[in-house]
Amino acid sequence: KTRSGEAAGPKPQTQIRPVTKKAVLIALIVALFFVGSGIYYYVSYQKETIRQAALVDYQKAVQGFTTLTRDNVDFYKASKDLEELLQQYPDMFSPRDEAFAKVMWGDSLSEINRVKGTEILKDVARDPKYPNGTRALAINYIVNDYELDFINPNFAEETLFTGEEFARLLSDAGGDENLAIRKLNEWSVALSPSAVASYRIAKWYASQIYLNQDMPDSKRKEYFEKMNEHVTAGDQLWGQQYVDIATPQR
Repeated sequence: KTRSGEAAGPKPQTQIRPVTKKAVLIALIVALFFVGSGIYYYVSYQKETIRQAALVDYQKAVQGFTTLTRDNVDFYKASKDLEELLQQYPDMFSPRDEAFAKVMWGDSLSEINRVKGTEILKDVARDPKYPNGTRALAINYIVNDYELDFINPNFAEETLFTGEEFARLLSDAGGDENLAIRKLNEWSVALSPSAVASYRIAKWYASQIYLNQDMPDSKRKEYFEKMNEHVTAGDQLWGQQYVDIATPQR
């Protein structure tokens, strides 16, 4: 009983003071921060490790492709390695590195499967997200496929000049495959000038002069000037390489 004679009631439960609640909340936030930071840095570390591995594999693929010789030719292995590289590391490479890997893949595969290899090169050539220099290189390899195709006489119509951008070239040329090829080389030069594309354009003008002996003098003169213009451009570009095209972009 209390001094007043009343019975004592139950003692009130201890309550957490507002300050204590705030301290618990802060501690929880700090703990979550460190947990989140740990996960973030772990994931970042894992991603960086994978990226480094991708760069190493990329450099090996580039070296393997660029050192092919007559005594060391295995296009099947080269194309398979490059295909697996792109599948193993999706979205890991910069647009430049991805484009060049696809160009190497398409070019090596063209020696085994001309249609599929050419389609890979066409995909690179038409994609504006890739650097113009690599797109031009893809076009140059496509023309290689055209000039080296000894099996399918319908290669240009059935494979090369299909798909919106490429079909338009043949259409604009009135169905003339040789003229369409000249336009394809002009597209390459417009993207990024190269000696090989310039010489190929010059070759078209030279062939027209040779094949059309009754060509009007004014047109013959025009074609001679065009031919010499592109030969000169090719001479100036001779020996130049695509700048850092095979160097992985970090």
